[in-house]
Amino acid sequence: VIGGYGDPGLATTVTVAKLRRRLPDRTYIKVSPGLSSTMDNAAAAVVERFEQERPSNRPGETAEVDVVAISMGGLVARLAAMPADERSRLNIRRLYTICSPHSGALLADRAGFFGSGREMRSNSPFLQELTRVELAAASDFPIVAYARENDSAIGDPGLQLPPHLHDRGHVVWLPMPFWRSGHPGAYGDKRIIGDIARRLSEPAP
Repeated sequence: VIGGYGDPGLATTVTVAKLRRRLPDRTYIKVSPGLSSTMDNAAAAVVERFEQERPSNRPGETAEVDVVAISMGGLVARLAAMPADERSRLNIRRLYTICSPHSGALLADRAGFFGSGREMRSNSPFLQELTRVELAAASDFPIVAYARENDSAIGDPGLQLPPHLHDRGHVVWLPMPFWRSGHPGAYGDKRIIGDIARRLSEPAP
């Protein structure tokens, strides 16, 4: 479970606790890279943490893993799954993201001036390069992106998967009361947790 921007570990702790109630026989690894200065550093932290917990005998990649990623964690997971000279590749079997800015974040457009915040801007050089690398790598793990209405941090355009991921992923939209923002607390939404647990219980494609 990969945490989001600025989160010291609360979101991952809550998410793992809720998933463990439904799937107690699974092994869970939490990583909160949201205080990293750049997406590259965040991806490296995710891979390092996973390799500490599950050492791999595969050169250049980790053991296979299902990933649940919260907010910025969705971008971090996508980046970590790409080949890189300075680290192993996170070998993702299935990726589930919760209110992730796959196509940029509205809040970053308005106030993302530094580091990973700047990289989450719509059409940022980081997002353009991530698209290029993903197309070149031809990765094929399935993606289920959960989005809640009225997400004032990401915005509807940012919650959409970019076109090159449409053939292996889709967005699951969840209604929210008009007076509530869809972003805060999304990681604890019982509808999302229940659906992820159901999908994890099914055999991987």
